[in-house]
Amino acid sequence: MELSNNLQLVCPIRGRLRVRKKSADGLTPAEEYYRDDISRKEIEQVILGLISGKSTIKSLTKTMLKEGRITYTDPDKRPSHIVLV
Repeated sequence: MELSNNLQLVCPIRGRLRVRKKSADGLTPAEEYYRDDISRKEIEQVILGLISGKSTIKSLTKTMLKEGRITYTDPDKRPSHIVLV
């Protein structure tokens, strides 16, 4: 975590962040750092699982849907006058 006097964080995912003493969601800069660190570790685990062949995109998606980490809504039915070629 790189934290200077003007409260800047360097996130491995989102890049340089300017933060106030408390962010809009009430997190302090240290809490924001740990949230980013957890996100980075989760992404690393997913990538390592895919590379090693232990998991697939389909299985990861099913797991994330079950856990409620991502949501999915069925798209609206296509009107009869639209044809996919």
